[in-house]
Amino acid sequence: MLSLVNVGSTPGLTRSMQEIQLDKNVKLLDCPGVVMIRSGANDASKTLLNCKRIEKLDDPTGPVKEILRRCPPSMLVTLYKLPSFDSVDDFLQKVATVRGKLKKGGVMDVEAAERTGLHDWNQGKIPYNAMPPIRNQGEPLEAKIVFELGKEFDIDEVYDAKSSFIRSLKSVDDLNPMEVPPELPNQF
Repeated sequence: MLSLVNVGSTPGLTRSMQEIQLDKNVKLLDCPGVVMIRSGANDASKTLLNCKRIEKLDDPTGPVKEILRRCPPSMLVTLYKLPSFDSVDDFLQKVATVRGKLKKGGVMDVEAAERTGLHDWNQGKIPYNAMPPIRNQGEPLEAKIVFELGKEFDIDEVYDAKSSFIRSLKSVDDLNPMEVPPELPNQF
């Protein structure tokens, strides 16, 4: 059996859950991703989470500034084979030069350099990782050795609990419903 589906890292490409039968025992589910965004996150941070299409950004300067804030300059110098740079504008000028991003008349296309940097970020070409939060040294660690496995998940127990809850609910007859003839409109 052959199934074709579109998959990719482009935001909005997967719009609904897709089920692909790999073999008689294995199904692959591809569904839209959910990105957890902090409540105070700015647009630049959202862009770096690959939540927006780069082509649809009005001003890609903010996200590029965020990349330069997060990444050590030495790593970007090595990655793009650039001389050292002093600012975001200097970085973009040098990326445009190295990558050949020019407009008519030989003017540097800084916006194309910005989009190149964002594309490289979203594709993982700019290696970046965040360290886990630092644990408070005074905070006690809880670890213990166990000698038996925890209780296994019992679906019958869950079903029985749900069934008993459903049985405890009032019946429609207990609610004293009023029947409205279908020819009368509902007026509230």
